[in-house]
Amino acid sequence: MTSTYISARLRALDRIDFDSRDFQRLFRLAPARANSVLRRMVSRGLLRRLRRGRYVVSGPGDARVISNPLFLGTRAVAPSYVSFLSALHLRGWTEQVPREVTLATTRRSTVVWFDAFRFRAVQVAPRRFFGYEEMRQDGLRFPVADPEKAIVDSLWWPQAVGAFDRVEDAFRNALPELRLSRLARYARAMGSRVLQLRLGFLCEEAGRPLPGFPLRPPAYYARLDSAGPRQGRYYRRWGLVDNRPVVP
Repeated sequence: MTSTYISARLRALDRIDFDSRDFQRLFRLAPARANSVLRRMVSRGLLRRLRRGRYVVSGPGDARVISNPLFLGTRAVAPSYVSFLSALHLRGWTEQVPREVTLATTRRSTVVWFDAFRFRAVQVAPRRFFGYEEMRQDGLRFPVADPEKAIVDSLWWPQAVGAFDRVEDAFRNALPELRLSRLARYARAMGSRVLQLRLGFLCEEAGRPLPGFPLRPPAYYARLDSAGPRQGRYYRRWGLVDNRPVVP
């Protein structure tokens, strides 16, 4: 079984990425034999190893695969979907160019490198791992947070965007495209009261109040920007401290 035959067969089947078990099944190889063939193809530059047991094609004509960080990121960390700053930038809501691909995953938070690409995966509870859709670039498919989930994820964990003001700017740019009923449903499904209060407050401030909000505020005042000071204007109705910098 030659490397040329295997490469042609993978292309015919449109198998751009696969794991070692898929490979064994496709070519009816025993595990030891399959691993030997995979090592040979990696050494010849026909395959690249993304992580243990996971490979992508990288031979002639396949440059699009190993040059697409969004596709590679969702394969290097699985399960995962593109979210936070990467999703906001992909949808055109922020001009901040990500230096890394930001992902949501049910696995432990981690940073993974592949060549010059860096993938930062943020752990979310399984019940928060929802609200993503398939996107295509250059014929490659990968999961991305849908518009509402990209905003909800970013408000839940602003650190993965860089700063709260970046999230707020992206939210205002995205608002005309967002479905309020889905935003409200997603915010409730996340199970974070502070997230719900932040989202409801920002929607009301922008003149598009969320249905069913505000909720009963917590017994303490939460900060609108979790990384900011505990000083600012107090909103009793929302149970929030608006601690954003005051613009003269």
